[in-house]
Amino acid sequence: KREGFYHVGCDIHPAMSAEVFASTSPYVTLAAETGSFEFVDMPPGAYTLKVFAGVRQMQREITVTGGAETDLEIK
Repeated sequence: KREGFYHVGCDIHPAMSAEVFASTSPYVTLAAETGSFEFVDMPPGAYTLKVFAGVRQMQREITVTGGAETDLEIK
């Protein structure tokens, strides 16, 4: 019903658990081991980029232009 992180666990087997992220946006991706990430086929426009790293959440306003690749540094 709401976007965000959800912990799913087994009452019988404590080692059986997962963290699930639910989003209302169709533009969601996972970072590689290096921390890099990409979105493919995003329409041009203004977006709010949200990054979740452990318990930290960072966000930044970005503008996507047609056919462009942009390197962003999120701190």
